[in-house]
Amino acid sequence: MRRVDLRLSIMLCLVSAYSCGRHRAAASPPASSPNAMTVGTCRDRSDRLIEIRGPRDVPLAVQYSADDGQSWHTATIYVGARADAWRTCDAVRWNHGATDGQIPPGQEPCVWDYWFDLDMPRDHAELRLLDYASNKLICRQTIDLRGTGDVFVIDRRNVARLAGGSLPRPWTLRSEGKKLPTVESLSVRLTKKEIVGGRYPIYQIDEASVSPLVLSPKLKGWHRIYLGMEAYGSLQFWLSTEQIKYPIPEYHMPPSVPKPQLLQDLYIKSADLSGQDVCLACGGARYWRDVSVRYVRFVPMADDEVAHFKRVRELARTEGRPFAGYVEPCTPCHYEPASLTLVDHVRNEMRLNRVRGCTDVYVHAIRAGSKAWYHSDVVERHLPKDEHGPHGPAAKWSAWMAQGDPMAVAVVEGRAAGLKVFADLGMNISYKGEMRERTIREHPDYLCKKDGQFLDYRKPPVRDYVVAIATELLTKYDVDGVHLDFARFASNRAFDEPSLVEVMHRIHDVRRAAETKRGHCILIATRIPSYRYHERNGADYRGDFPEFVSALSMWSRSGWINRVMACSMGRAGYLKGLSLTRYKAAIAGTNAKLWGDLYGGGAFARTRRSIWLDVARKWVAEGLDGGFFFYAEDRPTEFEQIAWQLRLIDFPDVSVEPADR
Repeated sequence: MRRVDLRLSIMLCLVSAYSCGRHRAAASPPASSPNAMTVGTCRDRSDRLIEIRGPRDVPLAVQYSADDGQSWHTATIYVGARADAWRTCDAVRWNHGATDGQIPPGQEPCVWDYWFDLDMPRDHAELRLLDYASNKLICRQTIDLRGTGDVFVIDRRNVARLAGGSLPRPWTLRSEGKKLPTVESLSVRLTKKEIVGGRYPIYQIDEASVSPLVLSPKLKGWHRIYLGMEAYGSLQFWLSTEQIKYPIPEYHMPPSVPKPQLLQDLYIKSADLSGQDVCLACGGARYWRDVSVRYVRFVPMADDEVAHFKRVRELARTEGRPFAGYVEPCTPCHYEPASLTLVDHVRNEMRLNRVRGCTDVYVHAIRAGSKAWYHSDVVERHLPKDEHGPHGPAAKWSAWMAQGDPMAVAVVEGRAAGLKVFADLGMNISYKGEMRERTIREHPDYLCKKDGQFLDYRKPPVRDYVVAIATELLTKYDVDGVHLDFARFASNRAFDEPSLVEVMHRIHDVRRAAETKRGHCILIATRIPSYRYHERNGADYRGDFPEFVSALSMWSRSGWINRVMACSMGRAGYLKGLSLTRYKAAIAGTNAKLWGDLYGGGAFARTRRSIWLDVARKWVAEGLDGGFFFYAEDRPTEFEQIAWQLRLIDFPDVSVEPADR
């Protein structure tokens, strides 16, 4: 045990006793743990969780009592005070706090989520902090919870009544058993079997057509909506009048999560609940999982909070920067059960992008060299039926495409949502196997010899092929623009400056003809590989692409493009080191706008929003004068505010609600 000066020990003990409020025990903090812990109130935060702060040189255990100290139980503790810290927390460390009530040594604040531990509302509870190893008392405090009386909670006690009297099968109440004492959660257990394995497995879900559960809390006015999950699951959440389905907690979580974070409290959205029912359904992820909901709680918003919510969004709409989201209209048909329809999916994606803060949406149509995701008359689009039967990927894809033309549907639904719709054309990847398009199978000489999958733009037939695809997208559909993505994917052996200049010039000429036909402006946006492209993975096609910088200068001086962004294909750490100076110099004196590309693959779930915002601010300082692109579909629920934050990048003092998360 470390020796401590007696006077210092006495002083630290007094500070600890004073800061912990009312004490019910005579024991003093151990001399080896000089703590000065403070416990907040339920009114300190908009989400009504309770913060615990103070330095610790040893782990602490947090316990609560609902019967004035007669029995004590492990408290649900979150390491960190904000959702960014929670989302990026290691699962083992997180679960030590959530299921074991452990606060690790250090300075980082923690939060008690008593909504998992107590039947609310109630007047008070007892909270105590112990040395985790010795079980010696650090402090004990009575927590005043009378400030939660205005919070409405849906949980095991009232969910059947709110559903109309009973839960329809297969909805049920059952204990998840992740924490003691056990409490029932609202659940649906899915039965599924794997049809196709590999990196992207395909599942057949027996309960894919389960009717949504409709709950009628009959609330009025604006509320913040939070959802608690004891076990990791997935679901869709929406409000009956809005009909915008939110994937909870995130869409792209892999099929197996060996160490998921348990007992999560997720902020869903803020909304006026007057006349709205709450709807829950299976799904909410590419790979469907069991539904598990411990509670849904609704925290009323004060008038000034509602005014701020509206004011921030109006400021973004009138003075903020544009923001482009991304929609893959066909991906769900490959992974999700057949109950989902093309129109329903695209409509929901467009509405989601709108409320997330998007002004534009890039709708993926094709990667040149691969089969089309729209009803093309130029390239092959249908997959042949395969040995996996009616539930296999090829059969599902064909059935999906038979419902309608995904690009035509996207234009209609995007416009209805108030978005500008861009056809997203990946300029170069043939893939290998069943996705390779017929033209490329018949002309393997179109490909770079060494790479074997990239189109060689230095060959005239390849340029004709790509221009034909762009022409079809510009003339067949009444789009607001095309997004020519040279970065997904690119090879520095596939391009040279003359080929890039010729292709863009020809596409520009087609754009002008389409503008005359449609009677409105059509924009050309482009994405090029940066000098840090694929730096992280040692691919043959990584490294600098100087031919794109020189071509960019010609594109912009000639007025052929309206916006450009440089892609690193790296995670946040690589984006932080990317400078846009050379790209700004290439378009200087032209009308082309430099955009910020914040694509980061699957890194969003474990990346803090502050990192993306720091990158954006750095680029703005370098002269970025356009908007931002962010792969929208991959964001976890707690990341929803990023679009509004980026649109307001020029207003650093303006916060986007909820400020506490």
